Amino acid sequence: MPAQSGVLGAFAGLLAAASDLAARGAWLRMKICKNPTCYSAFFDRTRNTSGLYCGTACGS
Repeated sequence: MPAQSGVLGAFAGLLAAASDLAARGAWLRMKICKNPTCYSAFFDRTRNTSGLYCGTACGS
């Protein structure tokens, strides 16, 4: 948990999460949805890291 609140705390939390993913080697699984109206970030849980969409609603 960040020691500060507000924008600085949110940025610290985001930076800590990114550092954790990089340390675990999972950074390549962070992706952006390919749906032109969505562009949400998601964690690709497929075996071969081939996920393109954040959910089934965006993929259909």
